[in-house]
Amino acid sequence: MRWKLQTLASLAMSVAAILLYSAARRVETGSFSQRDPWAGSAKYLLAIPLIMACAAAFFVYRHTSRRRKTQATLTFGLTLLFTYASIAGIDHFL
Repeated sequence: MRWKLQTLASLAMSVAAILLYSAARRVETGSFSQRDPWAGSAKYLLAIPLIMACAAAFFVYRHTSRRRKTQATLTFGLTLLFTYASIAGIDHFL
């Protein structure tokens, strides 16, 4: 049950972070296509996945009863992994 919660929370927050990042990037740069996703004036946009990962970790921390800190840390890491891998993958193909 707990691993399902961690996985679903990580995936849901990753999708939300990717959508927010894409929308904010579209508003700032005017397009999705930029060769280097980590360069440019949009450095603050990388805070969006961090905030969403913190929210996912907090959600898992509050909804589990055992090993709270470990599960929250794993959820935080999974969310960041999914989000940054997706951002890099999307930017690679655009």
